[in-house]
Amino acid sequence: MRHYFLSLSARSLRVLVRRRHVFRGWFRGVLEDAGEFPHSPEGLAAFSACLDRNRDSAFHLLVDLSDEHFQSETIPFLRGRERRTVLERKCARMFDAAALALAIPVGYEKGRRMDERLLFAALLPSAALTPWLNLLRSAGACLAGIYSPPLLAPDLLSAFAITTGAEHCLLLSLQDESLRQTYCENGRLRFSRLTPLTESSEKNPEMPSTTPPFRLSPVLAQRLADETLTLRHYLTSQRLLPREKTLEIFILAHPGDFTALTGVMRDGDGIRHHFLDITECAAHYRIPAPHSSRADDFHLRLLAHKPPRARFSDTTLSQFRRLRRERRLLNACVAVWVACCLAFAAVQYYTASAIDRKTEAIAREAAQAAQRYEEISAAFMPLPIAAESLFPLTARYRELARAPLTPEDFLDDLVQVLNDETAVEIDAIEWENSTPADGGMESAQQATISGHIRPSEVLSETATRTRTQTVSQSLTHFTNRLRALPGMRVQILATPAAEHYFRLRLTRTVEGTS
Repeated sequence: MRHYFLSLSARSLRVLVRRRHVFRGWFRGVLEDAGEFPHSPEGLAAFSACLDRNRDSAFHLLVDLSDEHFQSETIPFLRGRERRTVLERKCARMFDAAALALAIPVGYEKGRRMDERLLFAALLPSAALTPWLNLLRSAGACLAGIYSPPLLAPDLLSAFAITTGAEHCLLLSLQDESLRQTYCENGRLRFSRLTPLTESSEKNPEMPSTTPPFRLSPVLAQRLADETLTLRHYLTSQRLLPREKTLEIFILAHPGDFTALTGVMRDGDGIRHHFLDITECAAHYRIPAPHSSRADDFHLRLLAHKPPRARFSDTTLSQFRRLRRERRLLNACVAVWVACCLAFAAVQYYTASAIDRKTEAIAREAAQAAQRYEEISAAFMPLPIAAESLFPLTARYRELARAPLTPEDFLDDLVQVLNDETAVEIDAIEWENSTPADGGMESAQQATISGHIRPSEVLSETATRTRTQTVSQSLTHFTNRLRALPGMRVQILATPAAEHYFRLRLTRTVEGTS
């Protein structure tokens, strides 16, 4: 975003633009002349076209007009919102509603209440200022600030350590056909006045052509001396300057004009004069040195180099500036959010690419393994069994290999029980070995026993009831003997009926075998 610096005088509006320079940093740059617009309809139209071409630029306006007003006031010691409310009411009461107002802290009263002293400054609406501000408002320009040369004076004086030994200072500078007089007390702005000068400078024919043409004439130098005395009496009458105090006057001029000024400005009557070399001041701030005592260009370049904290405020123009700042902040947030989304998408893309590469590698390994399997299978003789039947058979073999249990111990225990149970006869035994599906350490043996109970020979065939009870008792005694075996569970599937037939399921759990 480009920065344009506007200098408004009684005759025209001068525009400087800052060009970014690679070797001078991003903030500092080279100020170039972008044109000058006179106070005329043509000049306003040309400036409006310039605003249309630079809608995304920031503008800094330096107003050097005589329509200024300064007034000192005292308010109670307040902070925050209450202080802002009091300042707004004071400005509304003292100045016009269309004026650009500013409150500058001056200090505090020495007392128990600690009242705050303020200097209220305002740029009053005028025919030289209002048309340009209306153009800025209608174009929606981002006006970074509105300043005036008096706001630059305290920093200029403090830069040369003047305020350390001087309590009351008056800075004189020549503007375009006017004299700027700025009074500071203890390094703080207290008053300023712009006096028009009807006397013009003249060219000295005795000087070579290589010297700057602008030089102060003796008449203009005498006018400066007279205006200084007049302002000294005014400050005394307004009680801004005590009568017993000495007023230190600092004249900002070119070294070529020191001779003309020394002859008319003499010390005395509470006045002491000092000369500030404008070329040394420009070298101190690293800005181009002016070729004459006119400070218009110097003030504008000083504003571009080090803008003061105090500035005049306009509600509409400040709104444009605030909206521009919020838009830039929103754009920055969106840019950060987009960058985070892009980073997250890049991470996800890299992860997905890694998974795809891994999947492709596994697919290639599977294809190579299948190819090797086909090659190995082709090298062997064909089996007499189909592959669909071979796979379950090998799985059963692995299962039996993991749990190699035999029915030998199971049948030994069953034979011992049957030796004592003469009435029980076994017809069939179906034995199987099973392993747990979760891969545990326990294996189970199951056997389904089918048989019948042979009734006792001493009982009569007609004694049916007695025979049924004997069969039931024999089966109960037989199942109890089986349950007494270690790890044995008995489940009765069928009880004896007319043929005394029974069916049992025996389950034994064997630990430690897998």
